[in-house]
Amino acid sequence: MELSFCNTVSLPNHRRSGFVEASGSPLETVSTFGRQLLVKRDDSLIIAPRLGGNKVRKLHHLIHDTSREAIVSYGSAQGNTMAALASLCQMNGREFVYYTTAVPRFLRDKPSGNFKFSLDSGMELRIVPSTTNLTPLQVTGLPSFHFVPLGAAYHLAEEGAKVLAKELIQQLKTSESADIRIVVASGTGTLALFLERYLRLNATNISVIAVPVVGDAAYLVHQMQDLDKRSGDVGIVPDVLDPVKKKPFAKPRKELLGIWRELSTQGLNVDLIYGARAWEILVEQPEAFIGNKDITCVYYHCGGLDGDSSQLSRYKRLGLVN
Repeated sequence: MELSFCNTVSLPNHRRSGFVEASGSPLETVSTFGRQLLVKRDDSLIIAPRLGGNKVRKLHHLIHDTSREAIVSYGSAQGNTMAALASLCQMNGREFVYYTTAVPRFLRDKPSGNFKFSLDSGMELRIVPSTTNLTPLQVTGLPSFHFVPLGAAYHLAEEGAKVLAKELIQQLKTSESADIRIVVASGTGTLALFLERYLRLNATNISVIAVPVVGDAAYLVHQMQDLDKRSGDVGIVPDVLDPVKKKPFAKPRKELLGIWRELSTQGLNVDLIYGARAWEILVEQPEAFIGNKDITCVYYHCGGLDGDSSQLSRYKRLGLVN
């Protein structure tokens, strides 16, 4: 693969003397769409700027890693994982190299959101024709590095998922419900897969419902089955709620904005991409979650609110908000 490089930002590394320990997140009761449910507030779990929520879980192993080896990853120019890794590398004094495809002109001319944050944090950006099937063998110019796949979808993410599962078991131990369902908005399904894997073996009354935000149920199941095979081939995959209609990922829509605003008025602030889309699917099929009185509902709040500013800018450019 031929690599072309854009200008990089060189900033001094800010090394830290000790690790920041994440003490977990609370489980709160919220009433929304006519139903009382529990919310696992990982949005409150913040270690550093843009390094919070589900990224603390999936990158748990790297947060506690004493290595100074460079980290390499790839994905979109506004990716949450990109920003989380940039923050982690700046915090730990590690070089961060990130591969992406063409960056839109407006974003190159006026960097914003996760893209600006990552560049300001010292990320070296490498532009390639395609990141599909990018492997460590295609990374050049580094004597050694740690490779993080798209969305941190790899076996090392299981460590943080186990920590989350143990927290949930402890917090839910007083519940008398025989059927507790934890809804997880899912892209690659990494956290949902590893969370279900631990819970099924250690808490028979707690299970995961993965809600596909990228693609449909078949796509998400395929992603999780593939990750399962690459991480022990345990054969445990969570249930998946299939959307009524497939929608383009992250594309601004007035219906999505309406769900986002409605949740906010009811005291539940979610992100515009993953959280809002997951709730759009849940509202379309109330019998699966919020309308099912036979289960205890737990919504896993993955965080990601930092990305809302750049997403709202897209809504403004399209005339969907003032």
